[in-house]
Amino acid sequence: MALNLNALRPVEAIRAAALAFNKALRIPVRWRVAERIPSASRYLSQKNRAQHVLLLEDINEGRFKRKRGEFLCKARITNPAAHERLNVSDIDADKSKRVKVSCQKCLEIARKRWQ
Repeated sequence: MALNLNALRPVEAIRAAALAFNKALRIPVRWRVAERIPSASRYLSQKNRAQHVLLLEDINEGRFKRKRGEFLCKARITNPAAHERLNVSDIDADKSKRVKVSCQKCLEIARKRWQ
């Protein structure tokens, strides 16, 4: 079975667009794209979860403070063990290279503070 290179081009274009979009967010610390991890039963049923900015370093800019492992928008972390295991660890470190940030609040904060 031969590999169809034409079929790969749209995927590569999506990845390039996601990478360019995410790089345009001038967040001053290391971060990656991640999503909230709800309870196990809800996790399987949800399809279009927002993709958040997950901070990999602390931010301390006057009154604006966020800790490592928090989302930029302060979305609630309801399952800390799964969040640490699936988001904060390097299990999918390249997700930011193929998935765009879609959380409107994360995007709004990043654009207002660092653009």
